[in-house]
Order: sequence, then structure tokens, then C-alpha cells
Amino acid sequence: MDAVVTMWALHEMAHPLDILTESWRVLRPGGEILVVDFPEDSLAQRLWNEDYFRPDQVAQMLRHAGFNHVASRPTERGQILWAKGYRPEATMGTGGA
Repeated sequence: MDAVVTMWALHEMAHPLDILTESWRVLRPGGEILVVDFPEDSLAQRLWNEDYFRPDQVAQMLRHAGFNHVASRPTERGQILWAKGYRPEATMGTGGA
């Protein structure tokens, strides 16, 4: 797969790290993941009384799942969480220059 997108769903998953790890597995090297959700302390959390993640928590999960070049930030006056990462490109050879 070239990309994985999860919108308004990460907070609903019982084991979000497992989902992110599986997303990493199915992506081709260089593939991208995009996570869009509501962040902790957003209006959505007050309205629906659900638990949401902080941007740093999502970034940590993405890195733990194996993604690199991770960026995670609140947007729209702190009401939307936008995070992305990439599956590392395959490397040639066994290392050493």
C-alpha cells in the first residue's frame, strides 16, 4: 500500500499501537500514514466525553510502530490533531560505508 489514512478513529481503537504497527507492516517502503483525530482537551472531548490523545502521544505511538519523519500537531485552533509518518525506505546492502 502507498498510504494509510485514519480519520476520527484512532481514539476508538482498543489497541491503537497494534493498528499503527499493522499499518506500518502493510505499507511499502516510503509509504505514508496520516492520522486525523480530535486531540485531548478539544471541544469534541467536552461534547462527547470521549478520551482523545495528545499530539505527542500520537507521535510516540507512530515512532514506536516504526515510522520515521513523524510530525504530530494540533491544527484549527487546537481542535484537530494532524499526524503523519513514513515507513523507512528499504536500504541496500548490509551497512557500512
